[in-house]
Amino acid sequence: TVSYPEINGEYMYIEKIELENFKAFKKLEYTCNEKFNVIVGENNIGKSTIFEALNLWKFAYDRLIQERDKTRFYKAASNYYLPFSELNQIRLVDDNDLLYRTNQPSASITVTIREEDKCFSLQIRFEKPGIKNAYIRFFNSHRFSEFERFADFVRSKSCSLKNAIFIYQTRPISTIGRSEPFYNNGQIEKKISIGKSHDVLRNKILKTESSQVRVAERFNKLESRLERVLKKRYQIRFKNKNRTDDEYVRITAECVDHKELEISMMGSGFLQILEIFSTIEYIESHVDGICLILIDEPDSHIHSDLQSYLIDELKNHADSQILL
Repeated sequence: TVSYPEINGEYMYIEKIELENFKAFKKLEYTCNEKFNVIVGENNIGKSTIFEALNLWKFAYDRLIQERDKTRFYKAASNYYLPFSELNQIRLVDDNDLLYRTNQPSASITVTIREEDKCFSLQIRFEKPGIKNAYIRFFNSHRFSEFERFADFVRSKSCSLKNAIFIYQTRPISTIGRSEPFYNNGQIEKKISIGKSHDVLRNKILKTESSQVRVAERFNKLESRLERVLKKRYQIRFKNKNRTDDEYVRITAECVDHKELEISMMGSGFLQILEIFSTIEYIESHVDGICLILIDEPDSHIHSDLQSYLIDELKNHADSQILL
């Protein structure tokens, strides 16, 4: 039995994911828990393909929003194109790899969004053209009225169409670079969207800093999460004396077991957990809509005892929808 935190007020979440003729799946319908989901299975049966489908869907969704009027979607009659070389969200060697049945030229990904009694089934179709490995054509199918309804619904909220849904995937990382420049929010979110979130780990940590408390407590929320999972108290320190003129961000960590170390010197399990929670802290302070967090293979670098503590911490996390 799993209990989930109570949430006050209205909130959006992804209710259902449907795939048709997409990669490993002839047809898949996955109904989501509104807060916490665990996908378990043998190797090569399609667990990561569900994550890829969500990332590809969001990539196309963002491009269906009009440039001139960002409160509306482009009409269904138009076709839009993704160059094959830019499809970094999914593993493809050949454009046939997009399809379960290659004799059928199209696949669809449908994401159903719910808030209380309001429901929106947003389907995007993807087609491979006659020209081999050139581009993938996509469009918002025959259900364009659902996109119009969703756009009208979002206009009543504080978020934009683009920020109504934020999807972030954390992948196993064993190391990070020694040097990381200072980035602004737009650059951080760009890195996150193309799967290079670990490149901005220090910047995300810096964005969780609270300036309203003593210096020693400025990363207290992040440190508390680390302690609940790692069962040790780490102190995170921002070491730059001049964040305006310095080129690279310097962040260190220290606990009773070892001296103060630059975080690139920390172990892979620590980095994996720090990556997950620094991103959660960052996106919750910058995104007003759905925060969907995809956590791929947390067992890769995290000790089995710590995995259970991580699941406990994520399960009690009320502000994002998680697929693990």
